[in-house]
Amino acid sequence: MEIDSGIREYIGVPVTFSFGLGRARAIAAVGGTAFLPETGFRPDEIARMLNSGAINALSAVPTMLRTIFASPDVLGSAGKRLKWLEIGSQFMSADEKRMVRKLFPSAIILQHYGLTEASRSTFLRVDQADDYAFESVGRAVGTSKVRISREGLIEISGDHLASGIIQNGLIRPLAGDDGWLTTSDLGEIRDGWLHYMGRTDDVANIGGIKVSAEVVERLLAAALGTQEIGVAILRDELRGEKLGIALPSGSSAADKRRVHAVAEGCGLSSADLMLAEISDLPRTPTGKLQRKALSQALEGIKVEQKTQAGSWRAADLPLSGRESEIASIWSEALGISDIGKDDSFYDLGGDSLSAVSVLIRAEQVGLPKEVMQRMFAGETIGQIAQALEENSQKVSINIRGIRADGLNAARGILALLIVVSHWGPFFIDRMGSFGSLLWSFLGPALRIGTPGFAMVFGAGLAFFYVSQLERSGKQIARRIRLNTTIVVSGVLLIGGAQAWSISATGGEFGPNWPERLFYEVLLFYALMLPSSVIWLRLVGQAQDRITTSLLLAGFAYSVTLMLQWAVPENPFSGWGSLAWHMAVAPYAYPRLLGAVALGLAAGLWLEKQSSGDALVRNAERLGSVLAAGGFLLVASLQGGWQENAEELVAVPAFAGAVLLLFAMMTRLAAGSGSWPRRLRPAIIAGMLAFPIFIGHGLVGLVMSILIAYSVPYILALFIPAILFVAAMLMLGWRIHRMIYPGHM
Repeated sequence: MEIDSGIREYIGVPVTFSFGLGRARAIAAVGGTAFLPETGFRPDEIARMLNSGAINALSAVPTMLRTIFASPDVLGSAGKRLKWLEIGSQFMSADEKRMVRKLFPSAIILQHYGLTEASRSTFLRVDQADDYAFESVGRAVGTSKVRISREGLIEISGDHLASGIIQNGLIRPLAGDDGWLTTSDLGEIRDGWLHYMGRTDDVANIGGIKVSAEVVERLLAAALGTQEIGVAILRDELRGEKLGIALPSGSSAADKRRVHAVAEGCGLSSADLMLAEISDLPRTPTGKLQRKALSQALEGIKVEQKTQAGSWRAADLPLSGRESEIASIWSEALGISDIGKDDSFYDLGGDSLSAVSVLIRAEQVGLPKEVMQRMFAGETIGQIAQALEENSQKVSINIRGIRADGLNAARGILALLIVVSHWGPFFIDRMGSFGSLLWSFLGPALRIGTPGFAMVFGAGLAFFYVSQLERSGKQIARRIRLNTTIVVSGVLLIGGAQAWSISATGGEFGPNWPERLFYEVLLFYALMLPSSVIWLRLVGQAQDRITTSLLLAGFAYSVTLMLQWAVPENPFSGWGSLAWHMAVAPYAYPRLLGAVALGLAAGLWLEKQSSGDALVRNAERLGSVLAAGGFLLVASLQGGWQENAEELVAVPAFAGAVLLLFAMMTRLAAGSGSWPRRLRPAIIAGMLAFPIFIGHGLVGLVMSILIAYSVPYILALFIPAILFVAAMLMLGWRIHRMIYPGHM
């Protein structure tokens, strides 16, 4: 700050705080003078002392400076007399920093970031900063160092870090063995500038959406034009957590609509909020909101509301006729009885299999297609019913809906790749040497289908099941049982067709008949769905879910390698032979469980991203690194991709490709113009992935049955293929009509 002995500073922060004490020490070090206000920070007193020359410097936190922003006339032209200003580490927006620079045009203005244990870790010269740096809290200087942990937490080290905390006469070190202190603050480093993203203690997990109470508070303050807004995290019976919003007394209906609009922009529905009017927010002497005290106050109001009204939850409020109709269908499809008007399909953990069930049931009872369009956009039951009553054409697109579209589109493309990989050899064999050459390039690439689909399946578990399992485990278990029934029915249907084909062609079932009837990729999902409850509980109860998911993947792949080494050849017959295949072969349970666990870890990691843009951007970055590194690794091995595409060494490349595919699909789904419309076939294919698996598995079997009954080869080939394609197109068209406006 280039201060000298001429400094005469008004220390706005109490010197019992580390910031205030630091200012007093700095002023004393250069022989300057400090003024400690008797009645606290007062803008009128500051203006008077600047005009009289009693002070020429100021130190304050953003909360204090905002009192000047609210009444800049109080300061008047006195701000031009200020030579030095240091601002504490509370968040300030870029516009607020511009305001400070305007109010004090001649001052050296410095903002720092830190905490009691290390008050000043980064510095930003506000008077010199450009627009790019304005949103940051500066960068480390001197011996100070800053980095971001894998969990997104700010870590600091350096000589400014306190030695430790004195307990019972002994110093307990604050930092780890490597000298780094892990804070509870979330952050990002962009081109060397540290960006503060809020405290992890203030991050709520609401239906899988991670939101910072502090960030929401800033957005609300900007939207409502007042700093008298408080946001805290509350417990919730259905969602686990929700946001409590404290508004000034006398807030208008328009203010509350703005609150809901801001929440919607953060991916939240009105069911994720509790609004209350509180005239006096609990604050520290420096004006910082005491979020825990606010949470306790809001919890008390919530209990009072429950006592007076029977419940504070919209799920228990009376539903209109249209709302009840929608809720009953969702309840039947999702196996959840406690559904309220402010719940959305994604709030309740809706996934692609559930979506198809809802669509079928909705069409049976004649529910308007507008309901389905809005359901998949992420609107709540109340929003849908209101839009129908008002005949509104506007659809509110929710970030969860966009994320689900991206996941379904990636699932659809991978499902189609699996179909192509199964049908491809039939056509390639009839193309001679050119076909063989073509397949030598396509074959290895198409092998991404099976592990890639498993990874997307795992990401779906993270998005739609993990957070729901914490608060409605029994209901999730019922849904998984329903989905298992659908997949098992497909396995049995294909097994029955296989048995008919063997019988019709005069073949023998042989000792390995279970393997011939049932070994296919669907069998893995018939086993994976019911057992996923075990893995979800294991991950859900872990302190670090992402690391636990990665450890599960490592365990699964280790078991795969061990079994391949222990039982490389199939010595069994009957059901034992089928069990060997499900333990060692390409559709083996441990092998694909590893892929599912990787997808689960990726989904949990992506959920931690602060916004939809961050989700896509980070998925692209990690996907590019994994795909490029994995491809080079496999290509460098003897035999290259031709011989190693099915080996575990190819997993990093496939994982990277899946992340890139998901990122691209999500970016297109959230885009403008015609791209979201062009993506619809892939999204619908993702919703129909398991029916596609079942149908394409039946085509070849039906063909062999028809040939056995003397149907000409051409007809036997085209009849089942055309019926399969027609059935999928018809079902896809029905879904399209119900969830998308207009026509394909």
